[in-house]
Amino acid sequence: MNLLKNVDWSEFFKQVGNRAFYIAITSILFYILYKFCKKIVERFFKNYSQKSWSNTNWTLTFSRIAQSALQYITLFLYIYTVLDIIGIPMSKLLAGAGFFGVGLTLVGKDLLSDITNGFFIIFENQASVGDYVSVVNMPAAIGLVKSVGIRSLVLIDANGSIIYVPNHNIQSIRNFSKEIYKLYIDLPLANSSIENPDTISKEITKVNKNIFSHNKDLFIEEPTYIGIHDINNSGLFIRSLAKVKYTDRGKVEALLMEGYLELNLKPEKEQSKSEN
Repeated sequence: MNLLKNVDWSEFFKQVGNRAFYIAITSILFYILYKFCKKIVERFFKNYSQKSWSNTNWTLTFSRIAQSALQYITLFLYIYTVLDIIGIPMSKLLAGAGFFGVGLTLVGKDLLSDITNGFFIIFENQASVGDYVSVVNMPAAIGLVKSVGIRSLVLIDANGSIIYVPNHNIQSIRNFSKEIYKLYIDLPLANSSIENPDTISKEITKVNKNIFSHNKDLFIEEPTYIGIHDINNSGLFIRSLAKVKYTDRGKVEALLMEGYLELNLKPEKEQSKSEN
C-alpha cells in the first residue's frame, strides 16, 4: 500500500497517455505504409504479367511471396517500434539469455528452416501457383497450389479443403503439372463392328482431330489412334492415346468418350485406363 501512495499518479497517467498516443500514431503510419507498399507490389506484378514473355504461374507465385515478405517485415518493424515506445528495447531482449532466449532460438530455427526450404521450392521451380502437386512424405497433402510462401505451402484438395504445409516439413514434392500425362481411352465394341476396322480407324481419327481443334488448351498434342488393344468374346477394344496435363485428364476423357459413343459403333460397355 505504501508503494501505491508513493506513485505520482498524474505523471503515470501522463506517461501512459503519451505512449498510447505514440502507439496509435505509429499504428496508423505503419498501416498506411503497408497498404502503400502493397499497392506498389501488386501494380508491379500486374504490369509484369502483361508482358508476352512472362510466365503467369511464376508471376502469381512471386507476387504472393513478395506480399508475404512485406507483411512479415512490416509486422516485425511495427512490433520493434511499439516495444521501443513502451520502453522495452528489443536489442537487450535478443541479447538476453534464459527461457525467452531459448524459446526464441527454437522459433528462429524453424523459421530459418521454413525460409531455406521455401527458397529452394521457389527458385528451383518445384511448385507454382496453379500446379497440382503432392508432398511425398505427407500422403494427405495433395492438391492445387494456392500459394507458395516463405513459411508454408498452401494447397486446395479435391474437396475444396485448405491444406497448410510448413516448409520445414516438406522433404520432396511431386509436381503432376510438369509431367506429360498419358491418358489411354479404351472403347469396347460389339463383334459386329469388327467387319470394317479401317472405317473405325478413320472415324476415331476424325473424332480425335475434331475434339483437339476445339479444345487445344486441354491437350499437349493431338490425340492418336493406336488401334486394336484386345480381342475377346465380348468384342473389340480400340485404343486412343491423349497426352494432357494431369489436372485436365477427367475433362479430356469425357470429351473423347462422348465423341466415340456418338459414332454409334454399338458399344457394349466403356472402359478407360490411364497411366503416367
